[in-house]
Amino acid sequence: MGDLRVPLEIAGTTFSDYEFAWTWETSQLLARATGCSIREASDVSRMMKTSGAAGHPMVPFNGALLARNRDEVMDQLIGGYANWQQVGRWGSGLAKFFGAVPQAGRGRVSSRITEVGGTSKGHALVRFNFEVHDVSSGAQLLEGWMLMFLLGCAPDGAGSLTAPRIAIPERAADEVVAHDTDVNVTFDWAVPSGDWNTTHFIQQEGNPAPLTHGPRNMGLVISDASRVFAGGDVARLAEITIGSLPAPHYPPEPTETRFWKEGDRILGRLVVPAAGRIDGGDGDKVCIDQIELRFLVRASGSAMHCKEAQTVASAGRELMWGSLSPRSRRMREAALPKPARGRQPGPDRAFRVPGNHPRPCPGSGAVRRRAAGPIPVSGAPGGPARTARPAVPAPRTA
Repeated sequence: MGDLRVPLEIAGTTFSDYEFAWTWETSQLLARATGCSIREASDVSRMMKTSGAAGHPMVPFNGALLARNRDEVMDQLIGGYANWQQVGRWGSGLAKFFGAVPQAGRGRVSSRITEVGGTSKGHALVRFNFEVHDVSSGAQLLEGWMLMFLLGCAPDGAGSLTAPRIAIPERAADEVVAHDTDVNVTFDWAVPSGDWNTTHFIQQEGNPAPLTHGPRNMGLVISDASRVFAGGDVARLAEITIGSLPAPHYPPEPTETRFWKEGDRILGRLVVPAAGRIDGGDGDKVCIDQIELRFLVRASGSAMHCKEAQTVASAGRELMWGSLSPRSRRMREAALPKPARGRQPGPDRAFRVPGNHPRPCPGSGAVRRRAAGPIPVSGAPGGPARTARPAVPAPRTA
């Protein structure tokens, strides 16, 4: 490959718009690859073609990934996608969502590189910013950025570039969702996403297996958090930040998505328990760290951010979209998911979850549970339950 270096002058480059299309089947397959199942009642509507459920939020995010991986970007960044497959990694990111994703449609991605930096070990850090709009309606679906990590490719003169730092509580997690990982998970993700990077299919020297796609694991976290804190409604996701991906995940290593409730924020990390590691390491392995999610909650028939909803409750009135024009307010409210019939949780109960009883989650042997005490894990339908080991306290965050 030679001496690969990211050109310092690429900072400030704006790329041409990129369009991508998706079908309802695309969204279904992305949802299935990230833990959704017909065994989970809240997932059924998103697994049926005739459903009115929203598409998965990973649909527009995956569109941004496709825009990043195209030749126009990779040729200028590192001399081509083949080089990216050898040295490139996804380091961290932020995604803000602006309403329910359509079941099918066409998206337009606007993108640019805003910063280039380096680490003390000579690795390059590149910030790729993006916005995704619905082509037919013009509505914005997503905006955010991802920090690309390129091994040994820092340009001369590159300064430091700071990734997000999110402090994870030192106490045991408030909620944990455990999953087995299918050995073919990389194929399950690649088919709908179009990401056929060879690092996810060829076992590299020194690794026990190919690497799981980072965005697939991000989608798993979204699905788990939506199920525990938003009644399974992924359309209520407003924002997710990924602070770091400190260690690789190799299928079929099992995972635990650990969550901490901190006010209107949900913090988390994706962990491979020590007993499930296949890489020869000791202790729990953190694959995604410093996760922060925010959800919309329902109030008076509409959805809004949790912090805003708490303001509504204390003021005893409905908070309107005060800074928007009437037309913009109607368009935004129309894009939000409609509330189900019956009694709805108030703002003070928006994140309340059941107690210490197991609740089946998608995937073989997966279960949602509290972190403290013996962990009941559901077995096969109609079979006996088994007890797993207690959750290991989360490691300290630097």
